[in-house]
Amino acid sequence: MNKKVRTGIIAGSCAVVLLAGALVVLKLTEPAETTEEENNLSSTSSPAEKTSKLLYDKNPADIASVELKNAEGTFKVERYADDFWTIPEISGLPLDYNAINTILESCASVTAEQTVVEKAEDLSVYGLAEPQVTATAVFDGSAAETKTILIGDETPKTGYYYFKFADSDTVYTIKKGAVSYLFYGEYDCLNHVMYATPVDTDTEDDYNPAKINSITISRKDIDYDIKLEYDVRQDYAESITGNSSTHVLSEPVSLDLNPDKAEATLNGIFSLSAVDVAAVYPDEAALAEYGLDDPYGKVTFDINAGVMTILMGDPYKNEEGKQEGYYCKVDGIDVIYKFTNGSFPWIDVMPLDITTSLITSTYIYSINTIDIECEGTSYSYQLEGEDAKSLAVKLDGNEYADTDKFKTFYQFILRAPAEELYTENNTDEARITITMTTDYGKDVLEFITDEDRMTVIRLNGRTSFRCRTAYADRLAENILKMVSGGELIETW
Repeated sequence: MNKKVRTGIIAGSCAVVLLAGALVVLKLTEPAETTEEENNLSSTSSPAEKTSKLLYDKNPADIASVELKNAEGTFKVERYADDFWTIPEISGLPLDYNAINTILESCASVTAEQTVVEKAEDLSVYGLAEPQVTATAVFDGSAAETKTILIGDETPKTGYYYFKFADSDTVYTIKKGAVSYLFYGEYDCLNHVMYATPVDTDTEDDYNPAKINSITISRKDIDYDIKLEYDVRQDYAESITGNSSTHVLSEPVSLDLNPDKAEATLNGIFSLSAVDVAAVYPDEAALAEYGLDDPYGKVTFDINAGVMTILMGDPYKNEEGKQEGYYCKVDGIDVIYKFTNGSFPWIDVMPLDITTSLITSTYIYSINTIDIECEGTSYSYQLEGEDAKSLAVKLDGNEYADTDKFKTFYQFILRAPAEELYTENNTDEARITITMTTDYGKDVLEFITDEDRMTVIRLNGRTSFRCRTAYADRLAENILKMVSGGELIETW
């Protein structure tokens, strides 16, 4: 009976990075029973048998080579060593283990769904005079022999092909799914998946091979890098923040990520798959043709399992002239891939597309002090308590009884709008400075009056954003109302 096989890619020391090997290894499992089923297929010839028939069944591990000739061209799958197979035409490139495995299985065991005619006089009736596929499998060892399968036209009943052996004129039908991979070209056998979901994890020290340490995006349309980094505050139980993402934006400014908006940018690498291969072993001319001699940009993924850098080239268009995606190349891999627009968000993502609207997410109950300098006057709030019931606030050492008003004031501070990025160095004196101190650090917000009714916001000494001066005016007004009394105004 047919022995099923499993395959795995050889990937050096990193088992989860698929784009790292060019050989396929087979591991035999227990034999599986071959079932028989009845089929009623239309035929242009004599009455057909209605019972499937196992014509031969060999061990895929006994295949020394398979040569495929089809509309894509001609190539070979060859055994490289015991239980290892490769494709000489694309030697050294990462292979799709499932494709190679299925090609070997398709040639190792053949089941006819029906016998159409035993001695066909006109093979062209079945598309077998000039077959779509010629697959020649060479077996060695104790099973030494050669089997050549010819696949012709699709039968009137969808989902089946006519086929025969090269040394016989008996025409059979076979299920499409049993031979679909025999229509592949060598490029179809290249691995199109960038990173696989890890299947093995090292439980020591909670090591996670899929943990993203950082993602860095560089492009010609922006004069800064976009960098996402793991939020180390996640590792400290005492750290309480409003950040609901595991990562933060660290370049060109510091800002928490919106987990929904940042999902594709952050985790898209784990589902990233090329739709096609444009070229292999590209020379300088090919790199120039696809815009990769001087790449538009690059994105580097630093993941526990390994580091991968993808170079971004020119866009490509479909037959109607509509731009569909981009040519890209993985650094160190001699393949130019095609990715669709939707699968490659790093090509045009901007920082504020994926961040929260809050400049700081410091949780109110983790704050010890809030010190404010506003237009020459200083105020200091001291906070105690771990929840709404126990919260106590002092202003300059004196009890501030209206904790609800203080909460409203703090929420207004948090709503400081990052309306646009502003990374130019600005050393002007701040109109308003707010310093929030916790047990694990502090955030310093500085508001600097700028031109065009705009205010620059410095976060922790780093010029980062601009907002409308109307917000800063309202903030200054509310700071005074907290001291002198009066209702806070939350709009601006």
